[in-house]
Amino acid sequence: MDKLIKYQEAQIVIPKCEIKKTGLLFKDSLTFDEWGNVGKLLNQIEGATQWWIGDWLNYGNFKWGEKYKEAIEKTEFNYGYTRNLKSVSNAVELSRRRDKLTWAHHQEVASFDLAEQDYWLDKAEKESWIVKELRRQIRESKIEKPQAFPSSQGQIYKKDAFDFLAECNREFDLLITDPPYMTDLDDVSIFATKWLPLALSKIKPTGRAYIFTGAYPLEIHSYLTVLLKQTDFTLDNILVWTYRNTMGPSPKMGYKLNWQAIFYLYGPDAMPLDCPRLIEQFTVQDFNQPFSDKDIRYSQWQKPIDLAEILIRHSTKEGDFIIDPFVGTGTFVIQAILMGRKAIGAEIDNEMIKACKKRGLTVNE
Repeated sequence: MDKLIKYQEAQIVIPKCEIKKTGLLFKDSLTFDEWGNVGKLLNQIEGATQWWIGDWLNYGNFKWGEKYKEAIEKTEFNYGYTRNLKSVSNAVELSRRRDKLTWAHHQEVASFDLAEQDYWLDKAEKESWIVKELRRQIRESKIEKPQAFPSSQGQIYKKDAFDFLAECNREFDLLITDPPYMTDLDDVSIFATKWLPLALSKIKPTGRAYIFTGAYPLEIHSYLTVLLKQTDFTLDNILVWTYRNTMGPSPKMGYKLNWQAIFYLYGPDAMPLDCPRLIEQFTVQDFNQPFSDKDIRYSQWQKPIDLAEILIRHSTKEGDFIIDPFVGTGTFVIQAILMGRKAIGAEIDNEMIKACKKRGLTVNE
């Protein structure tokens, strides 16, 4: 192994520097510009090693199947890190990688189909976009354009959520909803006890549920009390939606909240999640709040369309039926329709109803 390391070190030449296994030595004659160029070269090497490791893993998996994991354990690589490298290298084949772009550029488009990957990589290369700019351009391309959605695919009922749920006479594949937070309620415990069992009774044994709540301890406790008592669905975990663009004054005695809870449940006959990308399956989902400069924002607590897309994709398939008894501005219903699902929901607030109409949803009043 020592000979291999020495051989490989000899192949990487950094002007006016001596490469050691444990460091980098610089010659006194190095100028400022030359020192800057060293940084650029090191950045290229870092990106190259990410591809090398990813391709190494994919080759091992192809050649020896699950046995390749034995070699990984001996390297002491971080498992989560290497899984990500393997995923990106597998998604973006060698012939379509751009030398002028970093590994991180390719990571941004790894989940896209081949044509869309090529489109964004070509744009990034031609325009010399840094990763942050590529991410921004992709995000802006997804800004929803108001359109009319067919009522056969999804519609909203102007009704109280309790009446709406009581009148529903069918079962659904997914409950995904964002009910009022405890700051808008007289008693969050009574509220959760009243609506949650009724909503879960409408979900198939093969179905799932994502229930958003605030991050307040009492609110989480109130929902846990109800969810842990029921036995029809498994409460798998509390997912976290975190956002880094929160505004407003900071508290004096505590910490500023920049996350919300998502209670995730699945039925006894539910199939495995449709989640081939490991980086999407972490319990913490990091998406900024929608803001007017990047998304069309209709309310303070409107959920990101990208977050809705991920959760619906993980838990349903085309043709499945989704219910949201607290529709708000309609994000979950809209995304369900865009993904070939059917969805219905309820909302009683007039301003929210106006937003649903602006976004092209049919409202039955």
